Amino acid sequence: MRKGNGGPYVAHGPLVGYRGRSAIALGGSMCHGAFLAYPVDLPDFSFTPVFALCRSGFSNAFLSATTLEADAGLRFGHTFDLPWFSVGLGVGAGGALLHQSFDTAGEAPDRTVASGYASASAELSMDLGTGIFASVEGAAWVFVLSKESGLGATPAGSIAAGVGKRW
Repeated sequence: MRKGNGGPYVAHGPLVGYRGRSAIALGGSMCHGAFLAYPVDLPDFSFTPVFALCRSGFSNAFLSATTLEADAGLRFGHTFDLPWFSVGLGVGAGGALLHQSFDTAGEAPDRTVASGYASASAELSMDLGTGIFASVEGAAWVFVLSKESGLGATPAGSIAAGVGKRW
């Protein structure tokens, strides 16, 4: 049991899975990758450190680019336990490091950019027995990163699905 119903006051454990996020670079593809999280569920709220890696890219007639991204953040939320599944709502913040490399006939040096982000998410999870659970989450993000014109905010959306184990 995640929490409540006479169970432990704290439930915690690893969660791993797939995350796809819309591009944060103009013309880029979806950033596909994996995440590792460690949800800690208390009676009134939950907090979850999350680490993720993903890869995206774009190409046109003159060049192609590949972006590798690593991000780390902390999410806070509340989960409503229903008879067959749980619904969680949360907010989060963190940072990301994006490394972009280019393939072109001309010159285009690699670049690395740091970014901060804030997110809001909704999650559905279901206990599968013996502490194993499945989770699906949708999130809206705002990334703040350095652009050629200065700092800028870029919106994004993501979907994630994973499986975890709670103790």
